[in-house]
Amino acid sequence: MWPFFHTLLGAYGSFLYFKSRKAHWLLVAATLLNPPVGLMGLLGGAASLSCRRLLALPNQVADLDVVNGVLLGLMVGTFFAPTPATITLTLLAGLLATLVSRLIYATVALPWGLPILSSPLFIIGVGLYAVGRALVLPGAVPHLPNPVDLFLYQWVASPILAWLISMGQIYFSPSPSGGVLIGLAILLSSRRLFLMIILAFIVVTGELRMLGVLPYTIPLSLAGTAAMLTALMAGGVFARPVGRTFLVTIVGAAVVGFVSLGTYNIFYYLGLPPLSLAFITTTWLLMTALGPWAGETWGRYWISPPQIPETVAEVMAMAEARGVSEGSVGLRPPFLGTWQVYQGWDGPHTHQGLWRHGLDFHKIQGGSAHHGDGRQLTDYHCFGAAICSPVTGTVSACRDDLPDNPPGQIDSEHCWGNFLLIALTDGHHVLLSHIQQGSLTIGVNAFVVVGQILARCGNSGRSPQPHIHLHVQQGPWLGNPTRPFHLANVIVVQGGENHLMLDHIPQEQESLQHPSPNPLLALSLRRDVGRTFTYAMQDLPAQLTVKVDIDLAGTLWLVSDKNAKIAFVQTDTLIALHGRQGGADPSLDALLLTTALTPLCEEAISWRDTIPIHWLPAPWWLRIVHWCFPGILKGESRYTRQWQPMRLCWVQDVHHRVITWGGHIVWSCHGSAELSESLGWTRFRLHTAKRTLQGELVRHGMQADHGISGWETGVGETT
Repeated sequence: MWPFFHTLLGAYGSFLYFKSRKAHWLLVAATLLNPPVGLMGLLGGAASLSCRRLLALPNQVADLDVVNGVLLGLMVGTFFAPTPATITLTLLAGLLATLVSRLIYATVALPWGLPILSSPLFIIGVGLYAVGRALVLPGAVPHLPNPVDLFLYQWVASPILAWLISMGQIYFSPSPSGGVLIGLAILLSSRRLFLMIILAFIVVTGELRMLGVLPYTIPLSLAGTAAMLTALMAGGVFARPVGRTFLVTIVGAAVVGFVSLGTYNIFYYLGLPPLSLAFITTTWLLMTALGPWAGETWGRYWISPPQIPETVAEVMAMAEARGVSEGSVGLRPPFLGTWQVYQGWDGPHTHQGLWRHGLDFHKIQGGSAHHGDGRQLTDYHCFGAAICSPVTGTVSACRDDLPDNPPGQIDSEHCWGNFLLIALTDGHHVLLSHIQQGSLTIGVNAFVVVGQILARCGNSGRSPQPHIHLHVQQGPWLGNPTRPFHLANVIVVQGGENHLMLDHIPQEQESLQHPSPNPLLALSLRRDVGRTFTYAMQDLPAQLTVKVDIDLAGTLWLVSDKNAKIAFVQTDTLIALHGRQGGADPSLDALLLTTALTPLCEEAISWRDTIPIHWLPAPWWLRIVHWCFPGILKGESRYTRQWQPMRLCWVQDVHHRVITWGGHIVWSCHGSAELSESLGWTRFRLHTAKRTLQGELVRHGMQADHGISGWETGVGETT
C-alpha cells in the first residue's frame, strides 16, 4: 500500500514538477486546511490512480492523470457539500481524469508538443459542476478562518494578503494560511520560481487596476492565480533559466490578465466556473507562438522534460564547460597537429552577415605560412595536409574536380571550391571547403566518423592561399546561412602551455592543436559494468568500495557500499562524472572531486570545469547563501596534469573555487589524483580547511553474473 500512497502524495507536487518530499507534504497540508475539500482531493487522486492500475495503463509524465484527479476532487469539494452524491461525483472525476488525460496527450501533446497541464481539470470540471447543479447538490459551507488566518488578516498588508489568497487558489485553498503553505513549498523547491510568481502577480495586478478592476475582487484574484501558474510553467519549469524568462513572465502575466478577465465574465453569465482555462490558454499560446519556428533564439528556450530552474542551470553550466552546449554545435578540429586560425567569426574578409560563423585554418612554422618565397602551392606548410572529419554523419554532397589556384589568385565563380558537406542527425550540415583537387577519399552517402581522414588541404575556390574553411549551416544547399558552433576537445597553445578546451570559439591568430590519444590511459580508465574497485582510506576505519552499475535508461553509475552513487560517461576523449545521488559518503565525494573530468590524451595539459556548488564540501553559511540567492555564486575548477616518470603515472591536480559574479574567490579547496596507465585512478586526496581525505587502490575485480565469472585481485597481484 505504501507505493500507492507515495505516488498519490507525490502527485500534489508533480503538478508543479517539484521533487522535494517536504514540498509535497506542504501542499497536502494546504488542501487539508479545509478538511472536506482536502479529503475530496485525496479521494479524487486515489480514484484516478486506482483506475490507472485496474486498466493496466502506463504512468504519464509526472503522474499528470493523478494530479488532475486530485485537482478535480478539490474542485468538487470546493463547490459542493460532502454527501454520498458528491463522493460519487468525485470518484467519477478520478475515472475521467485518467481517460481524458490520455485523450489530451494523444490529440495535443504528441502532435503539437504541448504539455497537458491542468486541461483535464477544465474539460471535466465544467461538466461536473453542471451535473452537480442539475442534481441540486447542496453547496459547500464557507470555511471559517483559522487562527493563523485571523492573525494574518490583522497584521499583514492588504496587497500581500491578496497575493497569498491568489496563491492559495492554485490548490483550491483561497486563504492566507493556504497561500503561506503553498508559497513555502515553492520557496523550498526553487527560489527562482518564487521570484517569478511575485513578478507575475505584480504585473497582472497593475494591469487590471489600470483597466479599472476593483482591488481585492474575485476577477483580480483569479487573474493573479492564472498569472502565477503561467509564470511557473512558461517562465519556470518548461524554460531554460536565462534572462528571457523574466520577459516571458511579464508578457505572460499581461496576456493572462486579459484572458482571465474575459473568461470570467463569459462564464459568469453561463453560470459556470472558468477554472484553469485562462492559464492553459495563455501557456499554450506562449509555447506555440514562441516555439522553434519563431527563430533560433526561441528554438532553444523550451526544455523537455520540465525541471526546476536551479537544476537546469547547473546542468547547462556543466554541459557548456564540457563541450555539449545547447546553444551551438560541437565540432572536433578538422586537422592533425598544430594549426593557426587564419580568420575567425566576423572576420575582415568573408565571414560576415549571414555567414559570420566560420573558421579558416592554416599552418604556421617559424612565423610564416610557407617556406621559400611562397610562389608555389607546395611552399605552404598546410598544402596537402590531411583533413579529418570533425563530426560523425553522412556525406550529403561533395566535389573535388576544381583545380587549385596559384597563390594570390582566386576562383570567384566557385566560392567554396572543392568541398565536403556532412549531414548531422539534427538537420545541421558541416561544410569543409577549399580542399585539394582529386583528394577526396569518400563519396556522397558515405558514413563518416570523427577523426576519419576525408581529403587534403588545398587552394580551390575563393581562396588566395591554402587553408581549410569550416562552418555549420542549416540546410543542404551551399550558401545557406551559418549557425553557431564551437570546437570541442581542442588544445589552445598559449605561452608554451597547453590548455585543453572542451567548449571553445577560437580567435584569429590563435594556435590550436589536436590532442594525441592515449589508448593505454583510455583502457585503464574504462569502467565496464560489474567492475569493482576498493580503496583504503587513510585515517578512516572503513574502506571505499565502488562498483559499476547501469540503470534502465542506460546511464552508468559508480555506486559505493554506502549506496551513494555518481553518474558518468566515457568517450574516446574523456571520462566525465556528471551526477551525484544517494546518501552521504565523503570518501566517494573525494574521488568525485579529484577525478570529475579526466581527458584521455597524451599531452601534459591544463583545463577547466564547472562543478555544482552543492557537490563541494563548502561551509554551511556558503550553502545557505547559494540556496537563497541562486546564480550569485558559481563553482569553478582548474586542473593541471603532468607525467611523473619516477612514479610511472600521471598526476592530476585540481583547485575548486566558489566565486562571485565579479570573480572574487569566497571559498576553495584542492586535491590531486594519480592515474596509472594500467590501473586507472590509483590514488586520490582532497584537502579542505577541516580535513584531508586520501584513498589508495588496494583491490579491483569483477562481480559474478550470468555467464561471467567473478574475480578479485590485490594491486600488484596477478588475476
